[in-house]
Amino acid sequence: ITIDIQLTFKEAAFGTEREISNGKEKITVKIPSGINNGEGLRVSGKGETGEAGPGDLIVRIWVEEHKTMRREGYNVILQIKIKLSQALLGGPITVESLDGNIEVTIPQGIAHGEMLRVKGKGIQHENGKRGDMYVAVLIDIPKKLSKSAHKLVEELKKEGI
Repeated sequence: ITIDIQLTFKEAAFGTEREISNGKEKITVKIPSGINNGEGLRVSGKGETGEAGPGDLIVRIWVEEHKTMRREGYNVILQIKIKLSQALLGGPITVESLDGNIEVTIPQGIAHGEMLRVKGKGIQHENGKRGDMYVAVLIDIPKKLSKSAHKLVEELKKEGI
């Protein structure tokens, strides 16, 4: 017997337990942290009964995509957009993580596409250690400037910036 279970991104990252039914009984399945989309768990002796006795139950895991994060191994990648002024000046910014919102410091003069590493905020290994979170910084360049902003950029241009 094969049963499909859908997990949230966070449930797959940290592991969880689910109660399922194989048609005869309710079974609690422990889903380990860091499980991958499409991976299967074997529950011995909980499948259909055949000539050799009860077979195994296969629990196939499907992980929902996260709206802002994606997984690469045990690491999590998050893309954020920042304003040009934030890229030039740097400073703290609040970003979403698996543990809730955290503060990350944008270094002054960061380049478009640069990645910031946040240690220990990724997917949890079965041994309890965690991967890292990488924040990909995308600089949002405005399409139009107000007259005052245009004058300020002209001043920056004169300074060679």
